Amino acid sequence: MLRKKTSREPAGPIKSRRKVVVDVSLCRYAIIKRCLKARDFRLVREKNANAAWDIWWSDRGELLKDARRLHAFQKVNHFPSMEDICRKDFLATHLNAMRKALPDAYDYYPRSFLLPADRIDLQQAMEHDARGATYIIKPRTLCQGKGIKLVQSFAKIPVTEPCVAQRYVANPLLIDGFKFDLRIYVLVTSVDPLRVHIFRNGLARFCTTPFERPTKANLSATRMHLTNYAINKKAKEFVKSADETKGSKRSLAFVMAYIARHGLDPSAVWAEMCDIILKTLLAIQPRLQASYRNFFGADAAKGRTEWGPAAFEILGFDIMLDDKGKSWLFEVNHAPSFAGEAKLDREIKTPLIEQALDLINVTNKRKRIFLARNRRAWKERLWNAALPTKAAAETKPETTSETSVAPESVPEVDDAATGEDVENNDEVDEADEAEDDDEVERDETRSSAKRPWKSSNRVHPSIGNNQDDADTSQVESVEFTNVYELIYPPKDAVLQATYNKILTAAETNRSKLWG
Repeated sequence: MLRKKTSREPAGPIKSRRKVVVDVSLCRYAIIKRCLKARDFRLVREKNANAAWDIWWSDRGELLKDARRLHAFQKVNHFPSMEDICRKDFLATHLNAMRKALPDAYDYYPRSFLLPADRIDLQQAMEHDARGATYIIKPRTLCQGKGIKLVQSFAKIPVTEPCVAQRYVANPLLIDGFKFDLRIYVLVTSVDPLRVHIFRNGLARFCTTPFERPTKANLSATRMHLTNYAINKKAKEFVKSADETKGSKRSLAFVMAYIARHGLDPSAVWAEMCDIILKTLLAIQPRLQASYRNFFGADAAKGRTEWGPAAFEILGFDIMLDDKGKSWLFEVNHAPSFAGEAKLDREIKTPLIEQALDLINVTNKRKRIFLARNRRAWKERLWNAALPTKAAAETKPETTSETSVAPESVPEVDDAATGEDVENNDEVDEADEAEDDDEVERDETRSSAKRPWKSSNRVHPSIGNNQDDADTSQVESVEFTNVYELIYPPKDAVLQATYNKILTAAETNRSKLWG
């Protein structure tokens, strides 16, 4: 006997427009997609101009031009103008300028020259350098170690080609006789104002040939001098290991424990790395802020207070330690690899993505609240029927440029037609939607208090799920583990005063470079 359908049962195909939709058509990493699916988000895997989305996650930041007009709940995973530190030539331009203004503050970036414009300065510098001084030549826009070479003679530098010539740090800290660098992951959740989190774990990438000081005989030994994973993974000497303390790829936590056993202070080294990262971001902060407002609109900052900024970004900072424990910055990556080829990759990158999603605070529940508020605001204007005083106080609509649009105008396209995943899309009937949304909105605070650490939202207990409350600067332990730490704005007033001076210099620099 067939059971009669109740009012709570869906009739026919179920629509899932109230789930967060993520466009991953330009994202190739399985780890990211798994983390999104674990939150019961819908994934758009094929590019479709008509598909609605709430998060646009792309490996290519230059395609931001396709995502200009956003409603208050939408986010993209790149900030406009972040390429100012993510291209080798732009990074050199900004940090060289900041070093002229504040030489002591910006001594962490090796002396660099932009060719062909700086060829005369480079020639003079090499003539005055000690004998055997080495420079590393990097093409301006290539990555993964492509086109890089070491030289000790000006005559061997392609001075007419666009590239960056950078002084080679010839005294790296070695572990087991091998040179290595550190990939430090940084999450920027806002640029207006600036808000920066750093992940307290990362990857140490090792060369596969034992290190020797550069000489004419070994300048071409790229796997001795270059730590790029793309170069070394093809070497027969590359050691894969499930143990983070061994092999050609290890964890930041291991490196910090190692240097602690060999006379360096991990907390001091970490503080210096955090300082380097912030100074690099502050060097372009005025431009980031201006570009953000110009790109997303004048109301981008003040109109999104509840739903958060229109963008976020995970950056990869490549930092090397020398044998004195000093940190040197070489590059910043706006699209760091999230490949999960090794167990260590997955163990670090999975919580890295999960907690980043916690900090940007986009959930299915919050989307339902957003839709409910927009729907009520639209009905108010349409029928000029104000809500009761009490209800209006509880459900005050978000002030955005999109609240004048009926919620029904948001495209609701068929999953199969857009390439979206069609899994676990159970929804309630439209007749019960408004009632359920009211309950979700009322329970928003209560539920977060009752279940602060669900398995799908693994965040350090001191962080919380709302980025406005995510004061991860409270992480007091020197332990290096899979958790984010808020490093900007700093709580220390003296440190903030120092950074304010840097911001003033950065604003002057922006005026000179961009007018």
